[in-house]
Amino acid sequence: MKRIIEILAMLAIMSIATSAMGETVDEADDCTGDQSITTCATIEDIKGIEVDFNALNFKKIIPGTESTIQANNIFNSKDGKPTIRNIGNFNISIKINATDLKNGKEYIPSSSLFVKIPGLSEKLDLGSEVTISNLAPNIPYPIIFSINASLISAKPGNYKGSISIKI
Repeated sequence: MKRIIEILAMLAIMSIATSAMGETVDEADDCTGDQSITTCATIEDIKGIEVDFNALNFKKIIPGTESTIQANNIFNSKDGKPTIRNIGNFNISIKINATDLKNGKEYIPSSSLFVKIPGLSEKLDLGSEVTISNLAPNIPYPIIFSINASLISAKPGNYKGSISIKI
């Protein structure tokens, strides 16, 4: 399982202040209370994503057709169906981009690649960076990748490129 984590701050910072029988104790900022113990907690933003795949393999592409890597919302790194999950504590947007797929001097343009997260985006062309918004925390989302072979005039062979997903 591949993890991409960007932690913006600590999960929680807890401050406790007490006062008893005329003793003076430094109180935490912005904490108020009328009991003998006052407890404050500040929950900081955590921003991160997790994917259950580390490679996409379209296998055999038939010219004139579209090939799709099916996805699901079950987080399982062994089923071959891409899933993405927001592991932070607030809704996030992700940015996805792709490079051309290359085989020597031959290439398949990144504009032949597409991505879709059902319920959050339509099918988006990866010829330039795309943004998908409102990924809620702790919900696994299917992330569907496809390649439109009718847009390809490349020669037969094995082509490689990369797709990056960032927050």
